[in-house]
Amino acid sequence: MNSPERSRGSFAALLGSQLRTTGLAIHREAALAAAALALACLLAVTTSLRYHDRIHAIPEILLASLPVALLLPWAVWRGDPAFGRAYLWTLPVRRQRAAAAKIAAGALWLVLILLVALAALFAIAVATGGSIGPEESRLVGPFAAGPAAAVRVSWRAPAWMWLVPFGSALTVYLASSAALVGLRHPLRWLGGAAVAAVLIAVLTVNMGPDNPLNEGLRRFAEALVGGRWGLDFALTGGMAALSEEFDVPGPGSVNLWRALPSAGPWLAALAVWLGGALLALALALRRHWER
Repeated sequence: MNSPERSRGSFAALLGSQLRTTGLAIHREAALAAAALALACLLAVTTSLRYHDRIHAIPEILLASLPVALLLPWAVWRGDPAFGRAYLWTLPVRRQRAAAAKIAAGALWLVLILLVALAALFAIAVATGGSIGPEESRLVGPFAAGPAAAVRVSWRAPAWMWLVPFGSALTVYLASSAALVGLRHPLRWLGGAAVAAVLIAVLTVNMGPDNPLNEGLRRFAEALVGGRWGLDFALTGGMAALSEEFDVPGPGSVNLWRALPSAGPWLAALAVWLGGALLALALALRRHWER
């Protein structure tokens, strides 16, 4: 059935409308999150002042927002299912445009959530006498030589690392939105993927560590997560791929870096994964193409 002629209002007006709609959809979760954040800040500050401790603000703390980015699309689309009789589809605009505005509105709310969390982190650091991006000493050297051949380098998180949590959260949010909008039963697909992964893991364990399948899967996982274009570089800037724990004589261990994080590899990996999420989202929106 052909759709009636839709009005050609500006996308900015549509986005503003969806900002209000999605804000109402997530207002309960936002209120609970704000209360939890305020309580966490209060506890952190009072505990730090009581024990004369300092809390430093580092970008990695904001990576705790990734579960929020993963679940936010489900809150945004709650009560307005993409494959049901959604109120969104009754608006006098084309379905793809309306869905894009709804997803963009959710992304703006996500950025606002991250900015509030960043401000709270900075406030905690200032209130407890800590520093923002403290300077630290890192061991840098090849993994093969171990800590003995490493050199100690002074390191402080550069400005671009504060953008890493924003890029990773948006990537996760767009990928989750693509699954929710593009799949009629996303939870079934997730469950099927989990079952398949478990079966493959059981198969490789039973085949032994030296079989070609196990080796191939290991290399694939390493390339997918820690490779040049790996997920770790896109989400964390390479925090896990570039470092490794080494045991030292006596108790404890040291963290050895084969290279310090830099903006170039992060931007390259982010472009690949964010571009992939946008492509998946475009294909998902195409399922709602109006003929």
